[in-house]
Amino acid sequence: MRIVHIMSWYIPKMGYQENFLPSEQKKLGHDVKIITSDRHPLYPGINDNNRKVKPGKYLDKDIEIYRLPVFFEYRKSGELFLKGLKKSLTELKPDVVHVHSAFSPMALQGIRYQKTTGYKLFIDDHSHMGNYAIDTFAKKLYMKVVKRYYHRNKKRVSCLLPVQYSSEKILKNNLPSDINIRLLHLGANDSIFRPSVEDRREIRKKYDIGDNEILIITSGKFDDTKDIDFLIESLQDILKNDKYKLVIIGNGPNEYMNRLEGLSKKIGKGKISFIDFLNNSELNKYYNAADIGVWPGNHSIGVIEAISSGLPVVLPDNDVAYKILFDNDAAIGFKRKNTDSLLESIYFLADKKKRNIVRKNGLYLISKELSWSSIAKISLEYYTNLENKTKWD
Repeated sequence: MRIVHIMSWYIPKMGYQENFLPSEQKKLGHDVKIITSDRHPLYPGINDNNRKVKPGKYLDKDIEIYRLPVFFEYRKSGELFLKGLKKSLTELKPDVVHVHSAFSPMALQGIRYQKTTGYKLFIDDHSHMGNYAIDTFAKKLYMKVVKRYYHRNKKRVSCLLPVQYSSEKILKNNLPSDINIRLLHLGANDSIFRPSVEDRREIRKKYDIGDNEILIITSGKFDDTKDIDFLIESLQDILKNDKYKLVIIGNGPNEYMNRLEGLSKKIGKGKISFIDFLNNSELNKYYNAADIGVWPGNHSIGVIEAISSGLPVVLPDNDVAYKILFDNDAAIGFKRKNTDSLLESIYFLADKKKRNIVRKNGLYLISKELSWSSIAKISLEYYTNLENKTKWD
């Protein structure tokens, strides 16, 4: 098949769906290309003035990336229209178009051009309660247009592909019920993220972490929704114990990072290490070095990669994005923003035998369902077998 993925942003060397799903599809023998914008997403305080990329053709992970200029961008929400998308699709002649983000203007563009180009259209969605908020007049008006467009053109959409249960619920509440809908989970590249005794030894030696010490780790793009300040405050007492250390990998707005640095200084030197963003391929070493991963706030793709590295994780128990992990005993839950609950879960995993049980459950789930190679095969089954006019299960 000739497959074209369309998305607002593409950032090389990251661990997102768009970095791995197209690549794995190509390994299975298909002609896969990506169309995206000439810029990166806006991360306030990080890349405000350094987002633009020259339009043109690029190559990443052996996939051709077509960067088109942006016709219009609404910076507050990150929504944009691509200029020249119809022309590109006409030239590439795809059998399947996979648009990323069901409520984006590009989804509407993909629906519009389907009639003249004739491809099978699949639209995935990453919405969740943390990023889906129709709370202004402009957003309400935009969503009214989106819903109406889907209803008028629903026969052009072969399938909606939410990446987790929260996305599925949002799609079902907003879009026509007679469009196919199937879960297509986010995953990890298990050829990169895998257990490694050598990596564990290397990083623990670098940071002077003893065999009997417990290293806690978290990672991501940080802001108030990720609750890293809550994590530091919750751990302030146990970090004074020589047995525990914390590594924080990632970055965020200067104001937020300064707050985290200030909190860490109150605990004492050497107990918390801050590391800037790492290439996706480097993260595996740090996940292997750690004993417990904690992502205390809004969900992150880093969780799946950490589990694929063999790291037991602690996560908010009410986040449906992690339902597949909890259903398979591949993670330990805690009540979000509840320090006692968080500490109880960390103390539970302080027991090496219990860590190993959670670890094995996680590795099994990755191998069975959540590796990008497995997810790519599932996506291709959807592309091949799903047609329009099939109602939701």
